[in-house]
Amino acid sequence: MSIVTEMSSYLGLGASGLVAPVLAGAKLGHDSYRYLYYREKRKKDEKLLKNRAIPLSSASELKNRVYNYKNRMKRKKELLKNDALLMLPVLGTIAHTHRSSVKKGLSISKKLIEAAASALGDFGQCYKRLACYPGSCDEKGKFNKRIQAYHNWKLSLRTKWTDLFSASEKKIPVINGEGKEIRSLDSIFIPASPNGIFQFESSKPIMVFFHGNAGSADTSIPNSLICRSLGIDSILISMGGYMGSRGGPTSELSTYQDVGAVMAHLQEEQREKIGVWGFSMGGSLACCAAAYFSDKEEKQRNRSGGVSCLIADQTFNNFLGVAKRIYPKYKNAIDILFKSFFPEEKIWTNGKVIDADSLDNASKCKKSKKHKVNSLFIHSFSDEMMAHPTLENLCMDLFRARYGENTPKKLQKRKIIGIKGTHGALISAQIPYKQKEGNYLLKHLHESGLIPAFPNRKQREEFYQMLHKDWHEWKKASSETPFEIRELDYFKPALRKLISLSLRVKSTFTKKTQELSTRKK
Repeated sequence: MSIVTEMSSYLGLGASGLVAPVLAGAKLGHDSYRYLYYREKRKKDEKLLKNRAIPLSSASELKNRVYNYKNRMKRKKELLKNDALLMLPVLGTIAHTHRSSVKKGLSISKKLIEAAASALGDFGQCYKRLACYPGSCDEKGKFNKRIQAYHNWKLSLRTKWTDLFSASEKKIPVINGEGKEIRSLDSIFIPASPNGIFQFESSKPIMVFFHGNAGSADTSIPNSLICRSLGIDSILISMGGYMGSRGGPTSELSTYQDVGAVMAHLQEEQREKIGVWGFSMGGSLACCAAAYFSDKEEKQRNRSGGVSCLIADQTFNNFLGVAKRIYPKYKNAIDILFKSFFPEEKIWTNGKVIDADSLDNASKCKKSKKHKVNSLFIHSFSDEMMAHPTLENLCMDLFRARYGENTPKKLQKRKIIGIKGTHGALISAQIPYKQKEGNYLLKHLHESGLIPAFPNRKQREEFYQMLHKDWHEWKKASSETPFEIRELDYFKPALRKLISLSLRVKSTFTKKTQELSTRKK
């Protein structure tokens, strides 16, 4: 067997000896191009920063872009080292294993495994994005048929929302530091019921709803009916890149930019009392709003209003744990892929610089603790998606991050609500029958300032009856026009292919190295 053919068999890429060098060469060329591209972009932004006439907001955005380009260049430098190593993937291993010590050969093999896994991870950016944000797609991309089906479904269904709940559609602009609109967010505004429990003379409080994966603004309607019945306005947001919200692919930073755009929109409307409700992946956006746009901090900046109420509904403390729970067989590979997908970056939005934290909601809750944002945590008893072995402890991590380690059990009892069902269970469907949990939710809204008082017994009965009626009207309308936006399972095979290929490379390397070491002995 020739050296080139043996190289190919080491990588598990078939009999053709040209496959490995060609792929490695293409990867080297691609990474070199991206490195030079980021360098030119960084130089261009650095020149613009020297111009003192630019507005402060533009300067902040430019500084963050320069910071991000530097980090990307650093990442590409690491990849270029791996690419150079992969250009001769097996040659060095064979030479050192046969002519040098076995220990030396094993250490080189280990580096090759890491290099190969890193290269696969870099090639698989689209798969990783789809794993984190499976409902996200570019409207100009390959999901045109699915998007058209979604728009047809949306048109037929949103007329029903208008008839039933006086809902209206809004487009929220996402503005960059130069004051230009770069994209817009699809949203549904649901006003408070005219027969709501509380009536407000001046500016009404508003609750912002962020949906989870495989969802859109429409999937937040059931829980928004709670606010409607109480007399609170609701605005339901579709994340940027998801169907309905035009724009590029969804990323951690783009979702934080969405948060800044929503807060800017509400402050323009002079909303003084704002709450955020995030379900699953949307919990990351809700926690971001509470951490960076709290009511206390916004008042210090002389702005009309900020977040005083956070509801984290079946969300996670850290997304890495969730990914490992969904794909338990691929924990080691996920570590490699996760690090490359969540680089250390920053973004400027609505006058704030927000750091990427790899979707770490616990760290955001710690930040919101400084500004005393009132927080409530909801979990479902049979949740199969979240990362902790005991689901109560998943909420406990977030609870402790917000309220501290030594808190009274009474507070813990009121701020952590458990509901029946799997991931995606709706609290709005259960509290008319589980009024104890419903009362905890009402107390939370009162303590956050979104409702003026805790409802008396008669008001609570009216509230539960109104919610029960609205919820069944929503369910009837939804069942008449069913549509599956996108299931997480739809993307599992694609990600599994990527991870299994990475593991196959690793196992092939290990097996061959062990054979060579045995032969040496």
